[in-house]
Amino acid sequence: MTTDTRSSCSTASTWSENGATDRIFETSEGSSASSWKENGITDRIVCFLEGLGSPSGCRHEDFRLQNGEEAFRGLHSDWVTNELLACARPTDAMIEDGLAHRFAERGIRLIVNLEEPGEHPWCGPGITASGFSYTPDKFIKAGVGYLHAPWKDMACPPFPTMLSIVQSISVVIGRRQKVAVHCHAGLGRTGLVIACYLVAANSLAAADAVAVVRAMRPGSLQTRKQEVYVAEFQRFVRGDATNGSQEQAPLLAGQYSPEGAWIYRIQDLASYACLLCSVCCNRRRRPIAC
Repeated sequence: MTTDTRSSCSTASTWSENGATDRIFETSEGSSASSWKENGITDRIVCFLEGLGSPSGCRHEDFRLQNGEEAFRGLHSDWVTNELLACARPTDAMIEDGLAHRFAERGIRLIVNLEEPGEHPWCGPGITASGFSYTPDKFIKAGVGYLHAPWKDMACPPFPTMLSIVQSISVVIGRRQKVAVHCHAGLGRTGLVIACYLVAANSLAAADAVAVVRAMRPGSLQTRKQEVYVAEFQRFVRGDATNGSQEQAPLLAGQYSPEGAWIYRIQDLASYACLLCSVCCNRRRRPIAC
């Protein structure tokens, strides 16, 4: 497995609510808050093309395209499992309309942001001074923890980075709480993270995990590279694959958490059997939008 095209990631700081998570990841390739304003003509063109045909200014962020079936009113979103929400990036306007509090009311205690600062600055309502389409502090004040784990759009992160993200999600879900994951559209990177979580924490086969995510959130995992990554990640977490540094990772069942409790959660296998059946029957489960 080659790793030269993947960005490295390191722990940068702590930013959490009630200990929901204890890590924030920042890339080492210049995606800092001081550099995101350097977007050029290419970004303008991309955002312009993605805005064609959408009154909101971005097709990927336009909840109207879900025809009233979004999981949260006004946010392009889907529940992939009972505990995991996949969504497009939220906005400060949505938060002002009560989105953060609705997240908390539905049991969401962590929002995972996979975007790099300054991404898609001309899509939809654009971005705020934070470098994102919303101000993370506003979620934290509503009782929703925040984890920033960015990497480049349409790409894949190093396996240790993905494992750390999955572990953070597992800690929250292990407390019987819920997690929202977003990138820009909530399809590529978001679908990748959720599929990898299903592989690592729920022991689904890679192909089944991808199928479940796509059934519940159509359009997820946007490249063949992302599909292959899930299969490679499966081998990585199960200890039968190595990268160039001979690095391996244990199953989450044997991972010790910072709080001193074993991260080991036996999921209701029947619920995932139903998910797989829904894939085969081409059905989708959707809750009432909040």
